[in-house]
Amino acid sequence: MVRPDGGLERAATAAVDLPPVEALLESTRRWPNGPDDTGGASRVVLTGERLLIPTATDEHPAALAKSSEHLGLLRGAGYSSYLCVPVRAGGRVVGALTLVTAESGRRLEASDVALAQDVAARTAMALQNAELSREAQQSSALLDSLYDSAPIGLGFWNRELRYVRVNDALARINERSP
Repeated sequence: MVRPDGGLERAATAAVDLPPVEALLESTRRWPNGPDDTGGASRVVLTGERLLIPTATDEHPAALAKSSEHLGLLRGAGYSSYLCVPVRAGGRVVGALTLVTAESGRRLEASDVALAQDVAARTAMALQNAELSREAQQSSALLDSLYDSAPIGLGFWNRELRYVRVNDALARINERSP
């Protein structure tokens, strides 16, 4: 996921075989993706284009490494194939979904791109729904605060022109309970 400063933050990780993934996780803990990075997931976020490396070579970790120690960790992960697709929400890239194969030897290919893009689209939809829910909760809290503190009568009516909600001031004016 894209942080406010433009760098990337890992939101979740899932793995069938943990040792190679642990090396990659250690790599991102020690050398987090910053706003100036241009490789891997950072590249996908910057360009909005997918990145598919069906057969990883020794050059791929070298292109991402930030130091010789970092390169050793990346090579130790032994990944054999890499796919990264952008996660778009609200018309912008908000993150990237990365799939990596290692010890299985399975190679990711063009047919895997459609699946990854579908999962990325579903992820984006979930993110948008979460944001809408957060905004609705904030609006509701603001409305509650307004109703509780307004010195004037406030009320909402439904389509049948019946009160749905009134504040204490309107209830007092009408000599009724809220």
